[in-house]
This record gives sequence, structure tokens and C-alpha cells, in this order.
Amino acid sequence: MKRWREDLTTPLTLGEATLFIGSVEWRSANTMPHIPHWYTMSTWKTATVEQFRGFVLLIAQQGVMIPWPKSPAKPRSNAHYLFIDDWKYWALDDDPMVTILVNRAAIEPEDRRYHPDGTPLPVPHPVPEVRPTGTALTAQ
Repeated sequence: MKRWREDLTTPLTLGEATLFIGSVEWRSANTMPHIPHWYTMSTWKTATVEQFRGFVLLIAQQGVMIPWPKSPAKPRSNAHYLFIDDWKYWALDDDPMVTILVNRAAIEPEDRRYHPDGTPLPVPHPVPEVRPTGTALTAQ
């Protein structure tokens, strides 16, 4: 069976990511009520597999590595977080061939310290104007 990876050339742009975010279903993660966040899955078919994987790749390539949980001396994991508008997005794995789940949560004030160059993150994160064209995601 041919793997899809050969066709994965680029991540979504921020404009395409904004369209993706608005087009998929986000469900509350009820298993962790003390950490409010939402998730979407590639298996729900609210976006194409290519769009989902392109979003995961964008998170992996442009996201900021943040330890989780933030408070203990030894975090259990590190993930790439991508900040768009008032939300942070992360996948459970950076490999778009592996992960089927992307999470999002509201940006918290302490998240702003994780900008790659050490400066505070802008609020909201600027995103180019986007407009759907046909069935493909297109940024203007």
C-alpha cells in the first residue's frame, strides 16, 4: 500500500489554517474538566485528510515547543503549540501520518512567554484575510 507521505509537500498557510479551524467540528474534552480544551479528529471527515495533515505539519513546523504540564520540574511531555488568534493548537504527535487528533485551548497569560524570540506574543495573532474558493482552502 502506497503511503500518503510522498504527497505531503507543504503545511497549510496561516490563512488556510484559519479556514480549516472554522470548518471542522471541535468537541469539549470532557475527560479533563480541570484543563478546559477542545479537540478535532481526522476520522470525523469534517475536512480532507490532506487539510488535517497540513494543519498538523504547520503546528509541527511553526509551533513553539512548550513542556506539559508547566508546573512540575519534570514535564511529562513537550509539544509544539501554534498560536492563532486567542487559541493555541497542538497535536499529540508531530508526524501527520501518525496523529489523528488536534487539541485547542484558550491562550493563557503565561503562554505569552514562549514566543521563539523571547518577546511577548501578540494578541490577537495576525492572520491574513481568507476566503474559500470552491472546495479547496485558499488564502488571499
